Amino acid sequence: MLQIQAAGFLGLNPANAQQIGVAEGDRVRISNDQGEMTTTVKLLDRVPEGLALFPEHFAEDARRLLRLSTDPQTGVPSYRTAQVKIEKAQG
Repeated sequence: MLQIQAAGFLGLNPANAQQIGVAEGDRVRISNDQGEMTTTVKLLDRVPEGLALFPEHFAEDARRLLRLSTDPQTGVPSYRTAQVKIEKAQG
């Protein structure tokens, strides 16, 4: 996998990237009350507007932004989604 894509990225719909003021390759800060991280933007038409995608196969640890919760009906853990703020990284 790392030979195909060497580093993690945040996949954004181009319309959302334009709203945030970022372009392909820009660095963004992703944060919420659980933590923060910085990564590079990759524009992906397949990502629905209003959502962002961070593949879990990379060294950047997006899990620090996730809150472990369980489905109230099944008790199955759900930890792959989080509300985050995305902004262009400073510097």
